Amino acid sequence: MKDKVFKSSVFWIVCIIVIWETISRLGLVSQYILPPFSKVFMQLITEVKNIDILTQVLNSFRIVVLGLVISILISIVVLILCDKFKYFESFIRTICNILSPLPSVAILPLVIIWMGINDNAMLVLVVHSVVWPMIINLLEKIQSIPSVYHDFFINIQMRIN
Repeated sequence: MKDKVFKSSVFWIVCIIVIWETISRLGLVSQYILPPFSKVFMQLITEVKNIDILTQVLNSFRIVVLGLVISILISIVVLILCDKFKYFESFIRTICNILSPLPSVAILPLVIIWMGINDNAMLVLVVHSVVWPMIINLLEKIQSIPSVYHDFFINIQMRIN
């Protein structure tokens, strides 16, 4: 079954490449908009040989991982504050409901104005994309823990002290 799915996927990928190359070579679309697949592939090979693209991929990976780490740290701090101050939890829920549905591309012009076009701007966009859903999900999951476990934790903590 997996072999059949693999062959089907390869077939469709080859079809897309052939259509892409044909449309570009026949001039149905400008080569500035849709260059031939063969030229794109050769440029990719050249970039890989020069190690330029690998450096850029590693830099992008670094930004994404750093954004995830920052988002996790922010989420932990926010959750601790939400546990200590119930009014803060209400404030955070309101902020999350406002900012969570906002796509990164919508705030991109503001980020470019404030920070320019650099790695820090991309980091802000990654953090924005991750931190709000993470906070909302963690708050919901923590509140869905049965009270029996909460009471058990309190009892265990009291015995330790």
